[in-house]
Order: sequence, then C-alpha cells, then structure tokens
Amino acid sequence: MKCINKECEYRVFNGGDDIGDFYYCELVGITVERGNDECLEDKFKLDEHVYCTQCKWFRLDDEDIPYCPWEDRCEIRNCEDSMQFRDRPYWEKLEK
Repeated sequence: MKCINKECEYRVFNGGDDIGDFYYCELVGITVERGNDECLEDKFKLDEHVYCTQCKWFRLDDEDIPYCPWEDRCEIRNCEDSMQFRDRPYWEKLEK
C-alpha cells in the first residue's frame, strides 16, 4: 500500500533504504510505502466490509485452495465471508 498524506497523524516513520523512507500506518496496522497513491483512510471506510473473492489479488490454485500474494498481511481465512477493510488492507476491487 502507498500513503500520500504526508501529514497524517497515523503515519509513523518505520525505517528506510538508499531510495527512501518507509512508514507504518497505525490506523490500519500495515507498512505503507512512499508514493503518490491515495490515503487508505480516504480509499475506504475502515469498517467497510469486503470479500476476498471480489479482490483482484485473490486466486484459487489447481486444487481449489485460496491463494493471495498478501495472505501473510491480509486476512484470507473465510475468504467467502465479508470482513472489515482494516482486516484486509491490501484488498482491491476486482474489475470484471
């Protein structure tokens, strides 16, 4: 996720590298990159419910086992049940 609101009260410095700094969003509880994307707070109401099965990152493997590249940071259990966006912060709407 990227964070554009440089003055956000929830944005906390979390380290850096040769290219730039990384931050942590205390509101959502994930590391956010530098960049020009939308603020998570603006993108979704954090209590809005979303489904993994309606996310562009969600896939089923050959054995119908749910897969997501963000499953270690995003809640994939019960993928057909809705959960709050704060539990699935990497969720992005699937464009059909």
